Amino acid sequence: MNEINARIKKMIVQRLNLRIEPDQIQDAAPLFGDSEDGLRLDSIDALDLAVGLFEEFQTEVSQNDMSFFASVNTMADFVKSKLAAVV
Repeated sequence: MNEINARIKKMIVQRLNLRIEPDQIQDAAPLFGDSEDGLRLDSIDALDLAVGLFEEFQTEVSQNDMSFFASVNTMADFVKSKLAAVV
């Protein structure tokens, strides 16, 4: 697992007070919706995650960027793209 994915998983578990270990979150599993292998998060959770990404990576999220919350992988790709734009 790469470092950004690991940090995102840890942030998800801590911010949302989930009762699982970060490594139990699958990188490609859907975070939202009713999928059995996903976390079944809701729109309130998305707001918490947006704040968490800002605090963890200093990455701002706009309403236009919300589609990247699909999975840990899509969140990691978003963070990498934002960090690459800064460098």
